[in-house]
Amino acid sequence: MNSLRTYVQSLRTPDRLFNASFLLLMLAVALLPFTVYWMWPIGILLVILWAAQGDWRGKWENFKANDGIPYGLFLFAVCLIPLTGLINSEHQNYAWRTVECYLWFFIAPLILLTNSRKLLTKNHIRLLLAVFCASVFVNIVVLDVHGIYKTLTTGDNTYLYYSTFSYLRHPTYVSLYTTFAYLVILVYLIDNHDVIKLPRKILLYLVEAIMLIGVFCLYSRAGIITLVAVHLPIAVYAVRKRKTEWKWMLLVFIAIAVLFTLLMTTDFMPINRFTEPKYTLEEGTEPTKTSDVRLILWQAGWEAAVENLPFGTGTGDCFDAMREKYHSHGYWIDFDHNYNAHNQYLQALLTNGIPGIILLLLYFFAPLGESIRYRDILLLSLFILLALNSCFECLFDRRFGVDFFAIMVPLLMLRAQRMCANENEIPSPSDFGDGMV
Repeated sequence: MNSLRTYVQSLRTPDRLFNASFLLLMLAVALLPFTVYWMWPIGILLVILWAAQGDWRGKWENFKANDGIPYGLFLFAVCLIPLTGLINSEHQNYAWRTVECYLWFFIAPLILLTNSRKLLTKNHIRLLLAVFCASVFVNIVVLDVHGIYKTLTTGDNTYLYYSTFSYLRHPTYVSLYTTFAYLVILVYLIDNHDVIKLPRKILLYLVEAIMLIGVFCLYSRAGIITLVAVHLPIAVYAVRKRKTEWKWMLLVFIAIAVLFTLLMTTDFMPINRFTEPKYTLEEGTEPTKTSDVRLILWQAGWEAAVENLPFGTGTGDCFDAMREKYHSHGYWIDFDHNYNAHNQYLQALLTNGIPGIILLLLYFFAPLGESIRYRDILLLSLFILLALNSCFECLFDRRFGVDFFAIMVPLLMLRAQRMCANENEIPSPSDFGDGMV
């Protein structure tokens, strides 16, 4: 405990405004798995502290040094498209609510990428990731305890399954957070296998096991597919990094992939969501569960998008276009709700047309390009999570997705840069010069 306190105290800098901003950032990443309601006030406070620091020229130089220009341009374009889509939108309320979701797309790069490498060091980034992983673990433990308690008191084992298990938030997003936290710890274990003491190593492997069980109980199809898929590059990385133990590591990763594949194809859980009936627009039936109707949403989104090319329906009118498709095929029940396309690529094409999908793909390739440039496996894994989950959810139409990727993409970009530069040391007060607050 003393060593942890000493480590945290060593992260303090002479810049009190930066210290306050960093504490707010830690609070933001800690709250991500639980709620997004405090992200607005935290973001506003961060912007106020950022402006109070001044030194605009220095911020601009830091932004360029942190590879902020290509990422910032893609990000600005992605955020500009929904704003321009307001022009031809009849439903302005929903359009502005969509634009509101993009708040952290502006705040996170502004706060993170304009910081000097002498202020926001690799150790600061490590602590932010550690706080996020700890928060995700607490969230999964809370879900486990609640599910076990409800199962024991009611005899209903569905409390350990899907949405009844993930009663605090949609299972897809909880699975996304849990998978990312699992990967952060896994990469840490691979990179530091020889220096981690045995008790801590056992504890971390136990945490990993609980997270894997959590992903299984969440039973998000996107989450399970993503978890299995991301293990392939991680396995290759582990083999390259830990050549002396590559056989054991490869065996573990293959076992995980085989295990989850079996779980997807068996009836161990109350309902196998991978084999349940799939409905299409042509069948004319009325499905009772939203998990059954994803093909309908995709087909309706595609047909509506094609009809509204090249510039889309506008930011606020996509739901009207999709409802028309439902009704034209005889679907009325359950589809008067504002279901989006449940696919970020289709949603971008539907709402903002060809410019929207092009700029979305450019933004997606920002972390991919940085991961290749710096050969960073964690940033590559985040890109895989982003790309695959976007096939099943409109990540950027929900604060749960926007806030997570808005923070983690620039944070992992900075981590990759710091790791490549081998920046391990916490700077001393003399490194900052005069004029500090």
